[in-house]
Amino acid sequence: MNHKKICYLIGAADFGFPEGMAFPDVPGPEDLVICADAGMIEAGKQTEAWRPDHLIGDFDSLEEAKPGASEELFRRSAGDAERLDADGHTAETDKRPGEPDEDPSGTPSADQDQRAHLHILPPEKNLTDLQAAWRLGQSLGYRNFVMTGCFGGRRFDHSLGNLHLLLSMAREGGHVCACSKDLLVIPLLAGQTFDSERGILSEEADDTENREEETVLFSAKLTGKNRYLSLVPAEGGALGVTIRGLKYEITDGEIPAGSTLGISNEILAGKTFSIRTGSGSLWVLISEK
Repeated sequence: MNHKKICYLIGAADFGFPEGMAFPDVPGPEDLVICADAGMIEAGKQTEAWRPDHLIGDFDSLEEAKPGASEELFRRSAGDAERLDADGHTAETDKRPGEPDEDPSGTPSADQDQRAHLHILPPEKNLTDLQAAWRLGQSLGYRNFVMTGCFGGRRFDHSLGNLHLLLSMAREGGHVCACSKDLLVIPLLAGQTFDSERGILSEEADDTENREEETVLFSAKLTGKNRYLSLVPAEGGALGVTIRGLKYEITDGEIPAGSTLGISNEILAGKTFSIRTGSGSLWVLISEK
């Protein structure tokens, strides 16, 4: 499988990736790293490969976690700070205090190249910092997104909101997932199939060439060990659900809204599997046993 460029979105909660993913757990040279608010603290605990390209947020969580962090924030930012409005749109651009208007040579220094670009949201806004980070990645031409640091922590409302954000991301094309060290969440929209060897396949991807094009982020490496796999209806009930290769299989079944029917199915070590939903969306949650 060809590795396609990925935009990694890092929040302030539990950072990490489960074993057996088809994408590398370290960003490549064409990948992008965007930290939302205090996600920069999590990125700072990782290797140099996780140095953020962009920092975005109102930075209230950063200040709470690390009082007096504004000086570090500006030190790590590039020459300009972009101020955004409550909807995440550009409002104005500010020069950092003491920043020269232009390098005499016409080219940025190596130190400038390594600093992250800063995007400042107002405290009162109509979207979360992570949603703003996703929109920023989109504007920079990325279609494949991996979120981490988006589950756990003390704000369950943010975790729940991020599950729904995944659905919005999936509807706009590309491939998306969210991870922590022992959890992978994949949104599965109506008419799609999740194949453990080939990833997310749409109904339109009937021939081999299109199916290969549809394949990003996931592979049969997920079957390397036994894991739990749960299916949770995301928008009302899901109809036409077909499961093959898991411990419990079903053909053209239903997972009603509010039901726990899809909880705690199991991936069998060394066995590939597929899940399809005819109508209604599902969250596919894969966790360690």
